[in-house]
Amino acid sequence: MEWPIEHSDVTTTMALLGDIQVDVQQIRSLLEDEVAKKKYQKLTPEELARREETHRMLRERIAYHEAKTREQEDAAERKRSA
Repeated sequence: MEWPIEHSDVTTTMALLGDIQVDVQQIRSLLEDEVAKKKYQKLTPEELARREETHRMLRERIAYHEAKTREQEDAAERKRSA
């Protein structure tokens, strides 16, 4: 019987999910902080710039993980079809 995926694929996927979980926790924390700030004060131009930079970095991190996941899925598909 041939397994649909190998143990190393599972390990890699689990590590990736762990990385994503940390990112999601950071995003949630940032969003909660942002909501709290909006309720109590207006943001200064410096804070707005810092927030935009943080959002840019988060978008890059999400794009990285999406690309990495696609890459791993493609590799697994090539391995299965070989």
